[in-house]
Amino acid sequence: MASPHGTRVLGQRHVLTMKAGSALAKGDFVQSTEATGSNTVDNAATNVAVFGVTLEAIASGATGQVDRIYPGDQFWVKVSTGTVSATEMGKFADIVDELSVTLTESNNDCRQMSWDGITTDYVVVEFGTPESATPTVLA
Repeated sequence: MASPHGTRVLGQRHVLTMKAGSALAKGDFVQSTEATGSNTVDNAATNVAVFGVTLEAIASGATGQVDRIYPGDQFWVKVSTGTVSATEMGKFADIVDELSVTLTESNNDCRQMSWDGITTDYVVVEFGTPESATPTVLA
């Protein structure tokens, strides 16, 4: 059975207190909002390095806990477009929004690593460009 979106499968937790650029829900994938400063994060988008996943709901302008992603960390993620199957493992996927990925590969935001063999709308992914591994912002 599927775990909640954003559940860490592999990797050590790196919890930081961050400021929300907009209202964020628990389990949202977020990216840094560098222009804002003040350790601000907002909803992740495709073709941008991912900062982490929120561990709680955070009101716009408030601070809350975010689990920072590092290379090799893996997460159970909702699939909004496409059907997860054994033939998808090892293929890339793209971020659709802060809550899901599409199995259409154009920006190759993450790689499908594994699944439970039953649930066709959740997959374990590893983000290819976590912000912690990139010296500059990608977008």
